[in-house]
Amino acid sequence: MGHPRPFEFRTVSPPGTQDRTVTVGMQTLPTRRASPTTRRVFRERAKERWPTVLLTLVSIIQALALETLWAELAEEGELAAGGFDGIMAALQGTAVLLSIVVVWIFFAQLVMRFVWVPGLRDTMAPFAIGLIEFVLAEFISAGQYGLWIALLSLAFLVAHVSLLSAFSRAAQEPENADYFARMPEAPWRRHGPSIGAMAVMLLLAGVVELAANELVTGIAYGLVLLVLLAQIWIQRIYWYRAIS
Repeated sequence: MGHPRPFEFRTVSPPGTQDRTVTVGMQTLPTRRASPTTRRVFRERAKERWPTVLLTLVSIIQALALETLWAELAEEGELAAGGFDGIMAALQGTAVLLSIVVVWIFFAQLVMRFVWVPGLRDTMAPFAIGLIEFVLAEFISAGQYGLWIALLSLAFLVAHVSLLSAFSRAAQEPENADYFARMPEAPWRRHGPSIGAMAVMLLLAGVVELAANELVTGIAYGLVLLVLLAQIWIQRIYWYRAIS
């Protein structure tokens, strides 16, 4: 005869009753839509926590972009090249630095102005902009100066699409009713700064590629820096209009 098996104590739920060891989340199928009350709770939770999540994510990505810029300029010795290459490295490095500042202020003032329930596009925008910044920092003084400016304008396009997505979602929230009631209706006033900056940069990119001249390239990059400084000034206006 073998050894007797030890007794096993199990709690058996009566027929027709729910097993309390199984949570509601385990019972809910992924394809089953949550109740209106649950969706309302999730929406309020997303609106409350999204600013912190977004700014934390943007801070990390911009810090990595700044580190990439520093490594390219200091460790690779781009600034020590001298001559035209050294000047262009300084101009491009300054442009990347200003773009990092613009991106940070853009997202910071965005969450200061209104609240909204984020979508997938909102979560992907910081990664897309950060990737462009990494490429810009990595290809400093690599030639193709016109294409470099065109790539910088692409970052403005991604930011503008993100802005439009945030606007459409924020317009649905009652907390932002006063803000959108005072928003100018003229399309050029709402989209002019971003589209204007993209148009100017694309024009400068075309001029640089067609001219293929060092003086023209240097002047074009000086104008790019002015566009970035103008964007910082515009974000400053939005910031103080929202909180003062």
